[in-house]
Amino acid sequence: MPVLIVLSMSIIIHYRVLYGKLESNSPGLQPYPGNLMIKFYSKAWLDEMARRMETDPRFLADGKKLNGTFVFRVYDGPDGKDRRTQWTFKHGKAIEWKYEEHPSPWQALREEPFSANFVSRTTMTYEKAARLNRGEITVQRALSSPDYKIEGNMSLIMAMMKAFQAWNLIASEIPVEYDFPVENAPEADQPSPTSSTPAT
Repeated sequence: MPVLIVLSMSIIIHYRVLYGKLESNSPGLQPYPGNLMIKFYSKAWLDEMARRMETDPRFLADGKKLNGTFVFRVYDGPDGKDRRTQWTFKHGKAIEWKYEEHPSPWQALREEPFSANFVSRTTMTYEKAARLNRGEITVQRALSSPDYKIEGNMSLIMAMMKAFQAWNLIASEIPVEYDFPVENAPEADQPSPTSSTPAT
């Protein structure tokens, strides 16, 4: 349990979001419009993280050990959707990030087997993620809940601890909104995948 607690505190990158300012510009990805609030666990949120990773000096210095693929499954969003995000890094550079959403319950996602190609996979409810972000529950309590689970190569993840902390700093500076209305959903058999790669 201690290893899982330390691990969780490090890879909670997607869950400890505070209000901050958009600071850096990147030739590859454009800043999110300052007058619009980014939705928590959205494609725009991933894009903003990736944009900041390109120029943030803390991440450039400490994120170099990030290698491999990291998956996050988040169930039952306020808009009635499940979400899947996937990041792939090479020597600290995000070479691909993917976002998919589908009306809950998205059975294919919920039944997806863990792949040996993943460094880690974190699974939780959207409500659990929001409560963690707001500090309403502790990481230790989340780990004891069936709504929160981490799978993967713990030894490898522990070796990337400093890089995870740098990733966390990037995410923590992005202003987000947690509650947003249900939108017109796609047909049940038509997920909405989006993916990005850095501009060259």
